[in-house]
Order: sequence, then C-alpha cells, then structure tokens
Amino acid sequence: MSNNINVNSAGNPAGICSPLTSFFDGTNDRLFAGVGAFGATTGANLMTMWNIGTRITSNAATPTATATNELGGTSGISIDNTSSSPQASSIYFGTLAVSAASPCGANLYCAVKLTQSGLQ
Repeated sequence: MSNNINVNSAGNPAGICSPLTSFFDGTNDRLFAGVGAFGATTGANLMTMWNIGTRITSNAATPTATATNELGGTSGISIDNTSSSPQASSIYFGTLAVSAASPCGANLYCAVKLTQSGLQ
C-alpha cells in the first residue's frame, strides 16, 4: 500500500498504515486500510476500502470508497457483520490524533463507525 500514489500521496508523504483487514461477505471481497500522518490533524488521513475480487494491477489504482479526516490515521479495524440492512455491516476503528474540538470533543480521540460498503 505504501507504493500506491492514492494512499501515500503528497498530502501524506511519510504516512503510516493501519493493519490491513480483509472481509469477504459471500459476494464481495474487501480490503480496508487506514492511512495517515501520525498525530496530524491535516493531510491525507484516510480510511480506504478496496474491492479485491479482482487483482489490483497498478500503483495508481483508486480505492472503491474513501472516508477522509480520520485524525492522525487509524488504529486496527474491527468488522461486526455481513448484512444487506442499512447500518448492519459496519467497521470500527479509532483515530491516532486527538481532536481540537469537533467531532469528538477537545483533546479526545475518536471512536468511528462506518458502513463497510460505502465508508459513510
């Protein structure tokens, strides 16, 4: 992942990567990776999701879905379920930098929940 220009970009030149997490729901095989600049509240602090049902063949490949502003990058990722119901298939992780104010409150790390398929 460190060689992918969409992950390790100019906004995240010496980024860190969370542990990679793969999840197969019976139809889609997804790979989740959180990247960021440790401790930074600016730059490319992302959670990315890649559909790996087909091989990623280029270091310019773009993620299937991306969530931005994950302060300082992300911790390890936990996945809870596979379901077609909204909000039933989610991923959870923590941020690696504290928030100045929003969304978690001043000087607090964030616990984040996103849906698996859209990272929303």
